[in-house]
Amino acid sequence: MEKKLKVQEIYEAYSVLRQAKTTKLDDGDKLKVFRISNAMRPVAQDYDDTLQSAQETMKKNIEGFDEKQKKVYLFEVVVRQKSYDASQLPCGVEEYRVIADEIRHYNTLVEAACKESYLKEVSLEIVPLEEQVFEKLMSTNDWTMEQACLVANVVL
Repeated sequence: MEKKLKVQEIYEAYSVLRQAKTTKLDDGDKLKVFRISNAMRPVAQDYDDTLQSAQETMKKNIEGFDEKQKKVYLFEVVVRQKSYDASQLPCGVEEYRVIADEIRHYNTLVEAACKESYLKEVSLEIVPLEEQVFEKLMSTNDWTMEQACLVANVVL
């Protein structure tokens, strides 16, 4: 059956489904889940390539990006502690704000670069799972309701 889905839906569902346990499914149903996952993979990998390319391209606009990102991360880790010593901070508050703004701008650019690909509608040729098979799949995995809905939207 051909399903029309956004790349976003496939990408997010694939990230959940590829981690799924299928121990409660019979062999035929395991193969169905594998085939669905296999059909989703090229779409998910293509988007992942687009995302990585955008990240690498936008990183070039910020000198010392990796070090700056690390400073922001370490600053936030230290500040989240109930009591912390300011000498533990990797940079001052003002420097943190400047770097954090750069990182936010970077994230905005990456998102803008990928948005068209992420929202594009594509066709996915799959044999949908029966509801009882999906129920077994859900009971085997410790998914949140959001994760279950993501997968259900694609596989049912």
